[in-house]
Amino acid sequence: MEGGADGPQRPRPLCRAFVPGRLAKAGAPRILTHMSIETHFLLRKDQPGLRDLDDVLLLGPAVAMTGEAIAAGTEGTVVGVLSDGLAYLVEFPQPMGAIAMVRADMLTLARASDR
Repeated sequence: MEGGADGPQRPRPLCRAFVPGRLAKAGAPRILTHMSIETHFLLRKDQPGLRDLDDVLLLGPAVAMTGEAIAAGTEGTVVGVLSDGLAYLVEFPQPMGAIAMVRADMLTLARASDR
């Protein structure tokens, strides 16, 4: 945050499209920007392929977003579906809490989520 003559200023949002009220002022339809995880999960429940919270097995090596290597055969949990299932964000227990973006063809279902 930068200070000015009027005191500290609020940080600028990274994406101006999601500034609360901005879309309504422009006359565009309002977009819901806050959705519970349960609602998000239910919206994806009937989609084919892997879903949020499914346990998956990594078929080949991957690299976590922090740069750490994740070996083939490591089991993880889907925490995000990207590009309608072309890739997934997967959280792995080792290294602790590692998240990697993995192509769909590099994953296989270990256990479906029980929701």
